[in-house]
Parts: sequence; structure tokens; C-alpha cells
Amino acid sequence: MNNQASTINTINTILNSCIQVEEERISRKFKIPRQIHFQFNPVIISKIEQLKENKHKLTLSSTKLTNIRYCALISSPIAEHLNSLFSWRSRSVGFAQSPNQPPFEQSPLTFSTSYVPLANQQTATVVRSVIDLEGKISQQIQQDLCNNPQLLRRIIDAHYWLILQILAQLPLKTKHQGSRVVWSLWIPIAIVFSIVIWYFLPLNYLLKILITCGVFYVLRVYLKYLIEKQLKAWIIYHLIYGFLGKKVKNRKIGFDILSFII
Repeated sequence: MNNQASTINTINTILNSCIQVEEERISRKFKIPRQIHFQFNPVIISKIEQLKENKHKLTLSSTKLTNIRYCALISSPIAEHLNSLFSWRSRSVGFAQSPNQPPFEQSPLTFSTSYVPLANQQTATVVRSVIDLEGKISQQIQQDLCNNPQLLRRIIDAHYWLILQILAQLPLKTKHQGSRVVWSLWIPIAIVFSIVIWYFLPLNYLLKILITCGVFYVLRVYLKYLIEKQLKAWIIYHLIYGFLGKKVKNRKIGFDILSFII
């Protein structure tokens, strides 16, 4: 079992190294990923086929998964909505757009594969799959590859297997702690409000009880909305445009917070 686990870990390391998130610099301080690229060779394809045959899964490294999640986020309809909203606000107030929050031309989620049969040969993209904002998938295949049906099948099978493995790992592993955060904030605030109501409002006990219950309910609803809606939107916004999207460690922090509160 230890030998098998060691072999799988070695294969995972090799496959992680063949997955690249290609970025484009759109300003002096800001880069965004444009596509996820697979670099295949005969060894890589054999390793993928080995995992498939034994029904094992690919495990992405933490850094790789964070960058791919970020790539998927800025290619999503959420980014399109925020991009339009930010552009409209910038035009409406008549100010130039900040370089720290650059709206960008959104592109679909793209997976491309290059294949190098021998070392030191020139790399060329042989397969490209594009997933647009509506979820439609289009595919391009290099014409020369069609002349080798067996190799074409192996490359396409490996290409789509990697895509499926990646897509399966994109959803955040939610911890569902949003309610706990709400309660931890609500209780001390509610205690302070109850003290103020009971000791400083010159009302009878019945009115104090009714006001206290009403305040408790409004506070809980507002805190729940503030944390689960506003905080979530704020984090996503800054993942796309702000400081949370600039570095891998910042992106990881942003996704960790999201997984904690949703």
C-alpha cells in the first residue's frame, strides 16, 4: 500500500508540473490568467492513462488549485457583472479607472494542450477547448494530429480527463460557519443593546420586552445579510479587481474566507 501511495504521489507531482496557468499582464501591478495549458509528452500521457486505468484521481497542489479557481472566477458571469458595474460607475462619476482595479476584457475559460513527442522539439498547441459564459463548449484540433488517429484519441482522452479532474476540484469545500459567525457577533451586540434598553429607556416592562425582541430579530437578520451577502460580494470583488487577486497567497486567503462563511 505504501508503494502504491508513493507511486500515486509521484504521478500527481508529475501531472501538476504539466499544468500551467498562463497569465497576461494588463497593468504594471496586475496580471490575470488567460488559459489553463497542459504540456503533454509520451510520459505524461502514459501517467494519465495509468491513473485512469486504476481509477485514481488527480490531486492538484494548493497553489495550482488556487490559481485555477481564480482563472475560473474571472471567466464566470460574476466577473462579467462586476466588470460592467465597475465600468458604469467609473463613467458615471467621470473619473479615470484606477490601475489597482482595472476592468478587463473578459475571456471564456480555456484549456489548451501542447504535445512534444521528443525532447528539444518545438511545442505547438494541438487541442483547445473553450467554455463560454453560457456553458457551451467548443473545440479546436490541429489538423496534422488528425493524421494519427491513435495518438489523437490518446491526447484527447488525456486532455478531457484532466479537464474533468480540474472541474471536480473547483467548488470550495464549504465549512458552513456563516451562522456561527453571525451568532458570535450577535450575542455580544444583543447584550449591549438589552442593557441600554433596560436601564436607559423610561418604559414599562412590556414595551421593553417587545423592543428588545424586535431589536434582537433585526440585528440577527442584518448581521446574517451583512456576512453572508455583503462580505461575500466584497471578497469576490477584491479577488477579481483588488488586493486579494494580486498574489497567490492573497487569492488563497480570499477563497479560504469564502469557504468559511458560505
